[in-house]
Parts: sequence; structure tokens; C-alpha cells
Amino acid sequence: MATYDERTAGQLIHFLESLNRAAQAIHASRDLDQILITLFEEVRGLLDVTGISIWLLDEPTGELVCRQSASPGPQSIRGWRLAPGEGLASRALETRQTVLTRDALQETTHCTGPQERLALQIRSILSVPLCSATQQLGVLQAVDVTPNRFGAKEAILLETLAASAVTALENAKLYARMHQELHEREQIETELRESEARYRAIIEDQTDLICRSLPDGTLTFVNEAYCRYFNRPREALVGKNFIAFMPHEDRRRMETYYRTLTPASPTNTLEIHATTSGSHGRWQSWVNRGIFDRNGRLMEIQSVGRDITAQREAEARAQESQTRLQRLFEHTLDALALVNTTLAFVDANPATCVLTGYAREMLLQYSVADVIAPDSQHILKHEWQALLEQGERTGQITLQRADGEKLIVDYTAVANIAPGLHLITARDATQRKRLEEELIRSERLALVGHLAASVAHEINNPLQAVLGCLGLAQEALSQGRETDEYLQMAREEVRRISRIINNMSDLYRIPTTQIQRVNVNLVVEEVLELTRKQCRDNQVKIVWRPEKRLPQLQAIRDRLKQVCLNLLLNAIAAMPEGGQLTIETQHTRDPEGVNLRFSDTGHGMPLEVQAQIFKPFFSTRQHGSGLGLTISRDIITQHGGNIEVTSQEDVGTTFTVWLPLDYTPKTSP
Repeated sequence: MATYDERTAGQLIHFLESLNRAAQAIHASRDLDQILITLFEEVRGLLDVTGISIWLLDEPTGELVCRQSASPGPQSIRGWRLAPGEGLASRALETRQTVLTRDALQETTHCTGPQERLALQIRSILSVPLCSATQQLGVLQAVDVTPNRFGAKEAILLETLAASAVTALENAKLYARMHQELHEREQIETELRESEARYRAIIEDQTDLICRSLPDGTLTFVNEAYCRYFNRPREALVGKNFIAFMPHEDRRRMETYYRTLTPASPTNTLEIHATTSGSHGRWQSWVNRGIFDRNGRLMEIQSVGRDITAQREAEARAQESQTRLQRLFEHTLDALALVNTTLAFVDANPATCVLTGYAREMLLQYSVADVIAPDSQHILKHEWQALLEQGERTGQITLQRADGEKLIVDYTAVANIAPGLHLITARDATQRKRLEEELIRSERLALVGHLAASVAHEINNPLQAVLGCLGLAQEALSQGRETDEYLQMAREEVRRISRIINNMSDLYRIPTTQIQRVNVNLVVEEVLELTRKQCRDNQVKIVWRPEKRLPQLQAIRDRLKQVCLNLLLNAIAAMPEGGQLTIETQHTRDPEGVNLRFSDTGHGMPLEVQAQIFKPFFSTRQHGSGLGLTISRDIITQHGGNIEVTSQEDVGTTFTVWLPLDYTPKTSP
């Protein structure tokens, strides 16, 4: 053994006295914070260091948490957390060995976060684990701004203090745990006593079935509703094991279910099929809550149940209805498809696959835009926006099959039949369109007959004027006077006759399908020329409001003229006592097109009539064919446009036609 001089011996005696005093002070308290404060004071008394900290292990997370710290300056690292394996303190705890760091600048595992908080440049670190034989409690750590500050002597001192502190810390934690458990038990018992009276008073008046049972299924309490439901007195139920009376498969489910109740997940729901007195079985839904002791053991289950037989039966009926709807969906001859908010196909029936020529698996990778002909894409855009605004749309559009064939289809779309889902039904209308073309020609001939008398009168008037002018010119010639004025007047009247005959022949001849740039204003003015006498005879005042710089559009001129004539004649017929017809044109920007509006001051139409006016052969007039508006709508659809009607009884009716500027209309098939 080494020989010490008197100075060294004095230091050793002082060291041992300090250790003894520290151990006594540490063991004198059961309060964890007081123990840590005492430990701090003794370490600072023995070691003149920059800072001291005590880190305790948080067992649930495995992190080290700074419980106490002392350092110069106002900042503190109390509450700082070190992740498992982070820093020198974690290494000391994991290895259960003192970690002596002479210069932290050379140590790669040193965690610099705490020293940055304290605004210190830590150089020396002494980390001593606080461990018992069975437990890891934490780390006692001393730091200094001077390198090589700690050696073997300081390590022995800190290890000796740590050994004394470990026992005290274990006792303090045990004492705190016992105190907490006693407090919790007293609190639980108090709360149970206070709630018992309220609980029993409330549950007896409930219509829900309420019971409490042990984990083995023995009932400890049932309310009156429970007794009435099972048609048994309380004494015949309490103390009995209800699981034993359940069907074998439900019994096993119940036992397994009870094992899923844990303190972390104390509540669960279960549906069972139970037999009650005088019944063949009823469905019940139970919400069960486990009651646990402080050790997490399941002590009792409180259950609230209700009869859901009617709900189960309704669900069964709904499932049956769903099955029938699915069969209808699969076997109907009309194409049915569900699309989402981006128009992508979500589902499609076999008829949709036949119509489009795509297999279902392929179709579900496409959107509606992928099966619409390129020259009908703008119709799709317009109709989709209108569908979202109005909730339902009906019309015609051109579909392009997988093999490139183009078909005209009638469609009906209904928005939001389910959240984010829209239903589209479609049917091939190509053959019907051929027949409608024939009807269009027939309707044009009918219009010719309707206008014949009026046009004859319009031609007779300028003819009489021509005869008069020629007579005056002949007289002037015989007298040697100038005849230019009379001949010019005759020439203007002949031109007027020519315009009337040309307009009439436009309707009479087989309509051309030539697509050309058309000025809608000029088409309207030609129709006004044809119907001037009828308007005058029926006391209908025309207010014509054309947009001055209306752009031309791609159209079949004859057919647009037929639409305008139909709408104008319908307006005249709607005002038998006379009135005012306002005709307006307007250039629309988004989407780019032309609006044509006919607004009369007639009797108006009720909603039920408005809903049917575009149907074939529907007419409110005694001798009407019921085809005029149907054909007009088809012509407008053929041009990529749409027609809408608004009407108010005793106020009037407005028809609004919208036509796109750049569109290639469909000619006859």
C-alpha cells in the first residue's frame, strides 16, 4: 500500500467524512427531489466543477430525462431528453460503467445540445451510471469547461456518491409508487361510492339493456329493461352465467372478445344473436366497457345493449335490393356508367362495353372524354359544367367507338347519386337520327304550307307597285318625260319579290348540308322578312336587338333558319291576343359562342308543360304536329349547341339557343 504524507492523509479523512455525511443526508429523505438536491450539494462541496446534472431513465420511452441541473448563468437543461443511445450519459447507462471524457471536443458521441442551451464550451465530462443489481435508474454527470479536469480520484468520489444515491433513489421511487397507488385506490373507492347511487338511479329508468358481469360471464347487476327484455325477474338473472346459455359459436366469440378488453382499449362493441323467452332469436348490439384494477386486471364488465333486429332485417332487405339493382345494372340494354368528379369511369355495365367497343377492364382505365368524338369535346365540357350546376342533363352527343366508328347517342346524366359519383345512361340513336332527318324535311314542307298565304300577300303588294310604276313610266314616255324614277322604283320592288321567293325556296327545296360561315343576325332578318305579315296580322310587335359585331359561326344555314322560323312562329302562336316578341343575339366568351334569345309576352307555361315541350309529338295547340321544338333541339344539338326554356305563367316565355363558334355540324347519316 502507498504511504501518504500528512497532507494527503488529511485530504483522505476530509473525503471520507464528506462521503459519510452525504450518505447520511441522502438516506435521511424519501422525497426524490430532496435526495437529488442533497446529492447536488455534496458533489459541489467535494468537486469544484462548472456544472452538475442528474438524468433519470423514463422507462416507457427509454429516454434519459434531466431531472436536476446546476450551472452558471440563468439557463437550465432541466427537462432535456436524450434518445436511447444518444450522448455520453446514454453510453454510461447502457454499459453500466463510468465514462470519463478528458476532452469533449475529441469525442464524436458527445451530445452538444445541452451545452448550446447553457452557452458553455464543455471540455471535461464525468458520467457515472446510477444502477442497482436489477435496475437502471439514471446517470450522475459532472462537467467542466477545462480539459483533463477529471481523473481517477474524481471518478471514485462520484462513483461512491452514486452508490449511496442508488439505494435512496430506489426507496424514494418505491415510496412514491406506493403513495400514488394508495391515493389512486382511495380516489377510486370514493368515486365509486359517489357514483354508485347516481348510477343505479339513472340506469333503472333507461330503455337500453344495462348489466354488469364478471369476466367469466356471471351477472352482478341487471336493470329493469334487461329483465323485461328477457322476461325474467332480477333474482333469476343476477348470479347466473349468461355465457353458458349462449350458442356454442357465440360463446366462443364472447370469451375471445372479453380478452380483447385492455386498460389501453377498455371499450368495444359486439353484435350477437340471442334467444329470448317466446322468440326465435333476436339480434342485439352491446357496448362493453372493462373495469380494471390498478394492476390492469379485468375485474368487471359494464354493458349497454339494444335490440337491432329491425336494423338487421332492414340491412338484409337493403342487401337484397342492392343485389336486384346490380342485376338490373348488369342486364339492362341501356348503357349505364358511373364516373367520378374527373369524368373517369368507376363502373360500367356490359351494354356500355358493347356501345363503346371497349372491354370493361380497359374502359375503367379511361374517362368519358376518351370515348367522345374529337369534334364533340366542347359539348362534353359545356354539358359537364351544366350538370354540376343543375344536377341533371339530357341531350345528344357523338361517341367514338374503339374501332373508330362514330355513333350518335342519347344520354341522361344525374349528378351526385352518391358522394363524388355521377350516373350516365346512354342509348344508340344513330338509326333514329336518320328517321328524324326525314321528319325535318317534312316539317320544312309544313312550314312552307303555313307561310304560303302570307308570302303570296307579301309578293302581291310589290307586284301591284311594279305594275303601277310601269304604267306611270309608259305614260311618261308617251308625254316625252323621264322614266328613270319609275323604273328605279319598279326595280326595288322586283328585288323585294326576289328576296321573298329566295327565302321561301330555302325552305321548300331539299335542305343542303353545306357547312359554311354564317352570320346569325342575317338569318334572323331573313326570317323576319318572311313573317312580317303574320306578325302584323297577329298584332305582334317585333323588337330586334342584334349585337353589332357578332362573329360568324360554322353552321348549316338552312337548318339554323328553320330553327329561327320555328321559334318565331311558336312565339306568335303563344300570343293570340297580340304582344311583344324580343329577339336578341349576343357573343359569349366562355365558352366562345353565340346566344340567340326569343322572349315573348304570351301566357307562359306551367312546369309540367316545360318538362315535355321537347318530346316528339307533344303539343299544346290543337293542330300542332308536336315536332317543331323536337326538331329544333336536334338541329341545335347537331351543331354542338343547346337550347333552354324559362317560362312564367301570365308573364311569358324565353327560349335561349347557344351555338359554338368553331364546330363542325353533323350532316345527315
